[in-house]
Amino acid sequence: MLELHCPKCNQSLNIDEAFAGSVCRCSNCGTLMSIPELPASKHNTPPEDQPISRIDNPLQPSTPQPKPQTHKLSTSKKQSKLRSTIKFLTLLIFILLAIAITVYVLVYLNQNPGILTQPPK
Repeated sequence: MLELHCPKCNQSLNIDEAFAGSVCRCSNCGTLMSIPELPASKHNTPPEDQPISRIDNPLQPSTPQPKPQTHKLSTSKKQSKLRSTIKFLTLLIFILLAIAITVYVLVYLNQNPGILTQPPK
């Protein structure tokens, strides 16, 4: 075991030698600190017939935690959805504009019933 002292809060930390040369977080204040390398004489060399295991990230738990499932759309799907929404809104605006023009013309013709049959002045 390695004994470290946090540079911020001076908390004493006992770290397993397997984490030598990596980074750890103080359990008291959360400060990140480097764990010094072991001297060459202290390295435990495994026997030739046993595979060498390596710790990739000592800050991560040893057993993989299941990731929460999120329903995020990929960028291309987001762009496609945005394009179809824009197309729909554009079509809706044109339909509403056509309805507004039709209503305006009908109201105008009702107020001036002979406008289409009278000769121009």
